[in-house]
Amino acid sequence: MKTAISKLSELCDAAEKDGTGVSVLWADDGGNIFAHNADERVVSASVIKVAIMCAALETLPADDYWTEKITWMIITSDNDATNEIIDRFGFGAVNAFCEKHGLTQTVLARRMLDYDAIAQGRNNYTSARDTQRLYRLIFNGEILTPALRETAKSILRRQRNQDYLLRNVWRECEFYHKTGTLDYLTHDSGVFVFPNGGKPVYLGAFLRNTRNIEGDPELLGEIGRTVTDYYLGE
Repeated sequence: MKTAISKLSELCDAAEKDGTGVSVLWADDGGNIFAHNADERVVSASVIKVAIMCAALETLPADDYWTEKITWMIITSDNDATNEIIDRFGFGAVNAFCEKHGLTQTVLARRMLDYDAIAQGRNNYTSARDTQRLYRLIFNGEILTPALRETAKSILRRQRNQDYLLRNVWRECEFYHKTGTLDYLTHDSGVFVFPNGGKPVYLGAFLRNTRNIEGDPELLGEIGRTVTDYYLGE
């Protein structure tokens, strides 16, 4: 583990020397293993859709129409579906959900793709620690009904973007996660379940002000490989 932690520190330090803002949190049920700027509030991009999903599952009718909208919101990051969900029950329901469950750095203040709102200073935010807490609430059975938790996990497991924390992972594992991208920003955050039967492992990495407009998928890939290699015995 010491080698993995040293490698993560080197990756974060090198990125920040190059001007990239980095937040990383690696944790399991025993507590935090590696934290770097984990409490820093960052623009969430589509990572906030996990909180929207959970609030929606608690609030919206449990029918095929809304379940399909929630599914596409996560697995393909469908912004039209997301905005329809937001419009159905408003910003207040998501923010009340976050406040109720101790997500102190997470706030929904605009619809997806609302660039006018961004220009006016309204944006959506979260932190590495908040996203870790939300995944813990799901996996520890502290929110939603058992059936809705299984729905949430099934949707997260089907996330189609595998280009970030998973991009350099070649061996089998399950990753329940959500990515987020904007110009000069790439995030990926979720829960690994490894085939050796160990407990769920949380990993979140949030990059902003990257050198390239498409973010830094390669750095996310190195972070993901460093952590998964530790558990997969590489």
